[in-house]
Amino acid sequence: MDKRALEEALAAFTSPLAALRHWTRSFHYTEGVKFLAEHAGAHWLLDYIAARQKLARKDRRLRDLQRWVIKKTDTRYVRIACCRESSEKVFHEDVQLLGEFPLEEITLYLESETLMLPSERRS
Repeated sequence: MDKRALEEALAAFTSPLAALRHWTRSFHYTEGVKFLAEHAGAHWLLDYIAARQKLARKDRRLRDLQRWVIKKTDTRYVRIACCRESSEKVFHEDVQLLGEFPLEEITLYLESETLMLPSERRS
């Protein structure tokens, strides 16, 4: 699926209901996140976020809301950042080598133990 088609498909997801539980039992995730993982080859991203939950949840302000920003830095690397709030500095940041990732940037929210797309989030 190309970038444009994927972005259009992701924007159509609006239900914040958790569909699946991550295999580590760290969080639930929505149908939109499931679609992203399947069509962008991003199952690794769910595992990456799950692996950082033990440390993140030690921070009181990250227990209720985490904002994960994934931004392509070039054709083979992405920068992954976890923030407490949209205006605050980064809590965790890493650069990952990977194959192809079709999106230039995407933000995911882990709120009330559910990982979701921005379109699925109730503000």
